[in-house]
Amino acid sequence: MNTGLRFLHFVAGRPNGWQGEFVWTPVGHAKIKDLMRTAPYSESGQCKVLFAAEHSGHYFYPDFYCADSGTTTAVLMARSARQRKAKGESLGRYFAPFGRYFASGEINVPAATGQVTIEKIARVASVYAQSGCIRRGVVTGSAGVQRVQQFDATQPYDPSNLAALDLRVDSQPNADPGWWFSVRKAGNEPLLRLNVEPTEESCMKRMRDEILQV
Repeated sequence: MNTGLRFLHFVAGRPNGWQGEFVWTPVGHAKIKDLMRTAPYSESGQCKVLFAAEHSGHYFYPDFYCADSGTTTAVLMARSARQRKAKGESLGRYFAPFGRYFASGEINVPAATGQVTIEKIARVASVYAQSGCIRRGVVTGSAGVQRVQQFDATQPYDPSNLAALDLRVDSQPNADPGWWFSVRKAGNEPLLRLNVEPTEESCMKRMRDEILQV
């Protein structure tokens, strides 16, 4: 998840002309490609996913075998830039309303072993569980079955019982400044990957340093 990865899933019959919904999944190209190819996100061989992306910069397209393609993304961005320029606009101005957060960027923290990373995730969860809502996207059962789990004081976060070791904590609703952060275990090495994104830069720096201290 994390911040991990989201994709836009085509859904017919939405009000106000909106024809899609965002779906959270755990990170990992194998998981997202599998989901794009199976029900409910694919029917009769037709993929209903329009686009998928990972926070780390991987972009997936159904017309490219559900694989990620930096080249396709670059071409699409160049075309968009040309179209905006023809209208006397810029990409920067177009994307400005979407820039709600100040990003720390992905920070890698080494750990002695994979088990140590699990313990560190649990420690972060215990510290921040009361200041926001913990949630994570999980894939359960057969491929394509997706749900989001949320944890609070009555249902504590227990990473030892979860298949995908990742954690996302969102600020309480209407918090000022708003924020979210994610911490997850790297899939192939003993590292923790941290991303922090508040709506104020000073908050980002403070939270980044606090979480790293934990």
